[in-house]
Amino acid sequence: MTANWRGCEGDPGRSYCLVGWRARNQPPVTREDQRHSVIDNLVDKGIGAIGDRDALLRRRRDIDRVDAYAATGCQSPLARLQAASRGRTMGSEATMHNLPRRSILIGLPTLVACAAAAEEKRLALKGYDPVSYFTEGRPEQGTAEYQAAFDDATYWFKNAEHRAMFVADPDHYAPQFRGFCTVTLTHGQKYEADPEAWAIADGKLYVFGAKEALPIFQTQTASIIEKASDNWAKLRNTP
Repeated sequence: MTANWRGCEGDPGRSYCLVGWRARNQPPVTREDQRHSVIDNLVDKGIGAIGDRDALLRRRRDIDRVDAYAATGCQSPLARLQAASRGRTMGSEATMHNLPRRSILIGLPTLVACAAAAEEKRLALKGYDPVSYFTEGRPEQGTAEYQAAFDDATYWFKNAEHRAMFVADPDHYAPQFRGFCTVTLTHGQKYEADPEAWAIADGKLYVFGAKEALPIFQTQTASIIEKASDNWAKLRNTP
């Protein structure tokens, strides 16, 4: 279809005639077109905010709201504003082109959340290798290169072999009470232990806030473990 320039010849406002012709002959903007236009804009903003977890989640919630309005046959205020200010429609080809990008945005909050959760896990034993207490008879520093998560804590290991041993039997190698001081727990408190203050009793690893606690543990092992276990049931999910 070609533009009809009749009545526009020699008119200084010829360009406005063409704009008017396009406006009259352009297919009407449907509600679905407007929804896709809004989502396309939100996807652009979301992908641009990948480094900002909060902004990314906000973009995802905005898309959910647009879809919710569409499902109920309503047009959201955001869609109305976007349609008025943007003034363009998306063809089916453009819509299909953006579907993979939208899918990526929808999935990213989950990945970001998972990554954030992994980063927030407490590093137990201050990065010392829990397996080394059993195999080497002493604490040895682990490395972030070899790590595993267990019981809401992250553990580091000095090599791949120790990591594999831990993953195969974490209940055996992980310190009791997630590596908090055993003696302090008997007083109803959680205290980060010194990984070099430790003891193995009945095949289990116990660590303490200071080496001075070792003689107390050795003389009252059964009662301390019992009391610490009782208090741990109440404290394990507290900060």
